[in-house]
Amino acid sequence: MYKNAEERSKDRRIRIIFLILTVSLLIVGYIYYEFEYRGMVEIPTNATSTSTRPLYSMEAFRKELRHYPKLYKATLEAPVDSKSGTYVIPGLHSTETLSSNKANDTSICTSMTPQGIAVCDEYIFVSAYCHTKQHNSVIYVIDRDTHRFIKEIVLPGKPHVGSLAYDDDRDNLWVCGSGSGLAQANAISLDRIKEYSLRREKKPISYVFQNYVLEIRRSSFMTYKDDHLYIGYFHSSQNGVLKKYAMELGGNIQNTIFQLNGMDIESGLAITSATIPKQTQGMAFYYDKLFMSQSLGILPSQLVLFDDSINQGKEYQKDAAMLSFKLPRMLEQIYIYDDQIYMLFESAAYAYRDLPSISVDRILTMNISELRRLVNEELQEQQEARKQEIRMKKEAMKTVRWRKLSKLPWITKQVEFLSPHLLPEKKWKLFS
Repeated sequence: MYKNAEERSKDRRIRIIFLILTVSLLIVGYIYYEFEYRGMVEIPTNATSTSTRPLYSMEAFRKELRHYPKLYKATLEAPVDSKSGTYVIPGLHSTETLSSNKANDTSICTSMTPQGIAVCDEYIFVSAYCHTKQHNSVIYVIDRDTHRFIKEIVLPGKPHVGSLAYDDDRDNLWVCGSGSGLAQANAISLDRIKEYSLRREKKPISYVFQNYVLEIRRSSFMTYKDDHLYIGYFHSSQNGVLKKYAMELGGNIQNTIFQLNGMDIESGLAITSATIPKQTQGMAFYYDKLFMSQSLGILPSQLVLFDDSINQGKEYQKDAAMLSFKLPRMLEQIYIYDDQIYMLFESAAYAYRDLPSISVDRILTMNISELRRLVNEELQEQQEARKQEIRMKKEAMKTVRWRKLSKLPWITKQVEFLSPHLLPEKKWKLFS
């Protein structure tokens, strides 16, 4: 029995609606799995210690990074010494930590997410938080010379630990923290880090300084320069804020008493404040230049360069930047030490590693001279692109003028002879 035209049309509509619903469900399911489920569930493991295994072999990582040719040349092809090159991010598969401050024994976390990085002469420090919020946050200690993982430092509580900073005048490691929903800036002494042993003590490390910083909504990132601690606030869609804190002789930031809900609370007191671009994840000074890292989700990251001698710590907006260039997704903190810039990505964490594009499972380092070459090369390309754009605009304007002139009867013949391609296109009639 044959269906009439109306019935066939109805069947087609039903099939189209069914197809749209199926595709929509698949897309929603994929988004939920990648952005929600993987962030709530830890994969089972038989590991009993912190892993030092990367996601990729070096050969596979090189192949993936070739999609960013400038970064590839500056980090993997440039000359390296023992304190440069790449460093495998520890703990990507498993991290030995605690399930709470009062836990009686250690436990294994498989969802640690790298956030902050700081560097001193001996060590590289990397902070990470448990994405499922089941375990205490940690700091990995890496030997800067041998590139080997040394140990993990378990922090009190489960803060996001978005950044680290190192006061090399007093050998204190500063950590972004939170307490009672308020932003904090806390410090650990290097001596305490060296003597700490998780397996022996089975408790979090203690801070030598612990401060609220009430003038900022959240301590997202920080850096240290010239006896001052800089603390920034990340915002995904609006400008962020950068606060500058002076250090006291004892090594802590300067504090004062603030009124909060009728209570007196001691908090750090900033001496200056500046606005910064949205999506800023980290910052690092290099003499009179300031680098900022920006990223959000699966979008490409940006490394943005400002001339701090011009900005003078007041306002940093992207339209005033000297340069910005593209890097792989999920760039977190950057750190500059001994003429090397260190770049930490969170894309290799379990919650994000299956998203599109490369998951960077290594700390990438780049010599400032290589970065300068990269900057100059990028500037030349941008200048050439602007020149080409100007040339094209001039040619377009010239073409428009010629076309207008070509409509004048007395000049039509000359244009036809000299520049026929500038004349309006003729519409030929097939039949008269």
